[in-house]
Amino acid sequence: MTAPHRFTLSPAGGLGVFRALLLLGLCGWGQYAAWRWHRDADPAQIALVAGGILLATVMMGVAWGRLRRGGRRFTLEVRDGA
Repeated sequence: MTAPHRFTLSPAGGLGVFRALLLLGLCGWGQYAAWRWHRDADPAQIALVAGGILLATVMMGVAWGRLRRGGRRFTLEVRDGA
């Protein structure tokens, strides 16, 4: 039997980048919608869009912070032979 191989899997590696980019895109679309509606929207619509932008920005910051810390890590050990 040979020595075990160890490598680390991080769920923030692929999915975290996608989530951060998705939230960045949603935040951008929210800002665009607010810019388009700012003239003829009522205050409730403006507050709803602003709240959505704020929530998306906070979620993006959380996702980015997890990416910078490396996310949760799991160590998987693979043994050759039996």
